[in-house]
Amino acid sequence: MARLRGISHILAGIVLGLFASRVWAESQSAALSAPRLLLIAGLACAAGGALGWASARLRIRTWPLFVLLAYAAWPVVSPAVAGWVAAFALLALALANLPARANWLVEGPIAVVAFAVYAATLAPGLLPADSGEFQFVARVLGIAHPPGYPLYTLLGKLATLLPLNSVAWRVNLLSAVFAALALALVARTVRRLTASAVAGLAAALALGGITTFWAQATTANIRSLMALFTALMLLLALEYGARPSEKGLVALAVAAGLAVGHHGSLGLLFIPLAIYLLVADRLLLKRARWLLTAAGAFVASLLVLLYLPVRSLTGAPFDPSPIDSVGRFLEHILASGFKGDMFYFARADLLPGRIGVWLNIVRMEFGAPLAVAMALAGIAALARRPKALLLIGGVFLVNTATAITYRAPQTVEYLIPSYVALAVLLGIGLAEGMAWASRQATLRVLVAAGVLALCAAPWVANAPSFRALHQDHSTEQTARTLLGSAPARATILANWHWATPLWYLQYVEGARPDVRVLYVYPEGATPNEDVWIRRIGEALRQGPVLITNWFEAYKATPYRFVRTEGGWQVSDAPMRDVPPGMVAVDAVFDGKIRLIGYRLSESETAPGKELRLWLCWQPVEPLDRDYSFFVHLVDAGGRVQGQSDLTRDGRLYQA
Repeated sequence: MARLRGISHILAGIVLGLFASRVWAESQSAALSAPRLLLIAGLACAAGGALGWASARLRIRTWPLFVLLAYAAWPVVSPAVAGWVAAFALLALALANLPARANWLVEGPIAVVAFAVYAATLAPGLLPADSGEFQFVARVLGIAHPPGYPLYTLLGKLATLLPLNSVAWRVNLLSAVFAALALALVARTVRRLTASAVAGLAAALALGGITTFWAQATTANIRSLMALFTALMLLLALEYGARPSEKGLVALAVAAGLAVGHHGSLGLLFIPLAIYLLVADRLLLKRARWLLTAAGAFVASLLVLLYLPVRSLTGAPFDPSPIDSVGRFLEHILASGFKGDMFYFARADLLPGRIGVWLNIVRMEFGAPLAVAMALAGIAALARRPKALLLIGGVFLVNTATAITYRAPQTVEYLIPSYVALAVLLGIGLAEGMAWASRQATLRVLVAAGVLALCAAPWVANAPSFRALHQDHSTEQTARTLLGSAPARATILANWHWATPLWYLQYVEGARPDVRVLYVYPEGATPNEDVWIRRIGEALRQGPVLITNWFEAYKATPYRFVRTEGGWQVSDAPMRDVPPGMVAVDAVFDGKIRLIGYRLSESETAPGKELRLWLCWQPVEPLDRDYSFFVHLVDAGGRVQGQSDLTRDGRLYQA
């Protein structure tokens, strides 16, 4: 037997040599001659065989290397297939040489590695919309939109004190910290339930690499902190269920208070939490002192909400809706303006469609194979751990039901607490699968390696996109250009996407204090374009106006709109000067229209890229009708490769 094991180790090493020689040969720019290729393969196999012999002496299990045969015999060149086969073999090799019930600490390494990945793909600076608001509100200790996020604002203020990079970047970095800690807690929760470090690692991998979680981990937002609180409450509840104690109950109460103080939607998770606590500790309602102490701790943790009225009354630099009464305080922290959106889709005619949306989201986030693995893991958990499933499954169901029936475009973000629960279920299911296959070491290793590979797939797939976003400075560039090009004492009417980065430049950097930036908010059932037209008219009475949004309805107004970088400058008087940056020309068409200037966005272009052309023209005589302008992009042979047409209202122009 010993001799056979030695032979198998040598053969495994030879397979490694074959695999390595093929991958090396395929990476060369020029084809290798047959003799040279055979020589390299022979040397690689000899070296691999020697490694196999040495591994036998060291009692290292090398059988997973036989997996490499899958690519050694693959009929076509495929670096992607080679990479996945190698990754699977390495995972299996590592798992094969670990104890069957390895329970070593993984939380620290997970947090460090995840933070490093998120920091390396962090958004580089200023961001639009809510993220832009959080970036400057944290710096100036202002008041964010409802429900206010006081805890996040205070933690963000601490982050802005770091002597690193820009203020915006520092607040982005805070999300990476929250996300990395959330993954560590997910791994700890699974390890607490299963005594399996591999299962904990799988759960963290499954959650950390999906698109939405990664996006929230690299931008200034409140979702990564929600994930952290969800994972923390799950862990503390399970710890209490295993060993009830007053200290454990108080810790859970503090976490719950901070969680609901951060975002009220996390309060809905108290339903499965309460049910689990009552089932896990049947004496809970008789522990009066514990309950009283926990209630006091819960209320004390809610005191962070007092930041909002106190800061408002002391003159917060940014405070769009001053909180000067108890009613306004409650309206703000409860986000009463959005109450009509809660359970909006919880109707028999709409709910089936929303369930379909949810299925697509899960498939998009995790991929079909990993989503199926999670479903099977939930079934496995149901059979062996009913109490844990009551809590974890309850959190998943409550959050999912709330998110998919809520009327808002960010459903993928609202589902993050359910993603946390799904990841924990996956880890539990993997541990159950490994325990079931414990008598067959080979099967156990293959199951674990397969699941880990599935969990790692989103990291590999999403990394290029987030590396590209790490280099994206477009928001800051556009906001600076728009603000910098505004005439003196101008008003910029902006949607939420652009209002917040413009405010950041004003509040944090002190740029252009003479310019007013006004957010044009939706007004109920009033069509958005009508709101903008009215706001434009109001602003024009006070000076120059720039806008960030274009509507076709503008064509029916008496205003002139000149395209600028990032927006449009609006005028209620005829324009008689050529805008700066135009190339002067003088071409008259049919004695009626004179082309006097143009500007081209690029001097060179390629298929698939956008090319913008600005034309400056004026009527030579009063126009009798509307005129259409067309632009053709032609190649050297005169063939049209692209075109664009635009019709202008002749009534808007004076000769």
